[in-house]
Amino acid sequence: MWDGIELAKSKSNDGIEVLIKTFQGSHNLLDVGCGVHSILPLVHAITTTDNPITFLLQQPEVHVHPVSQAELAQYMVEESPHDYIVETHSDHIVDRLRLCVARRVLQPEKLVILYFENNEDGSGTNIHNISVDSQGVPVNPPDTYREFFLTETHRLLGLE
Repeated sequence: MWDGIELAKSKSNDGIEVLIKTFQGSHNLLDVGCGVHSILPLVHAITTTDNPITFLLQQPEVHVHPVSQAELAQYMVEESPHDYIVETHSDHIVDRLRLCVARRVLQPEKLVILYFENNEDGSGTNIHNISVDSQGVPVNPPDTYREFFLTETHRLLGLE
């Protein structure tokens, strides 16, 4: 997402700017996209917490570009000593975690997907515990898992 962060005296007033350093140079935090402003507090907490802990994250993907969502998941696996419980609607996060399993960066038993599905009559919710194999492929997911995305893809391809 970025290579570094620095504080600098503002060019327009006597304040301070937060600059995000990327391969393209330094940019004011207010001018960068990708939801950097949304994810920065989380990355700060992850990087400044010395002892391994469990982070509980609720929809860390909100306002974050899909590429940055995937990079966040990759960062949590490869660079962080912490554990995570993540409530997400992001396929980008889930797919990157599955890819980490396929690339042998994350052990399959370390990734658990809980899929919440409404009962057919709407009277409650079923929770499916979906594991993944060594290739990151979901093992015995319910028929409705990713059904929406598959249907949309078929429609886009003119198959439905």
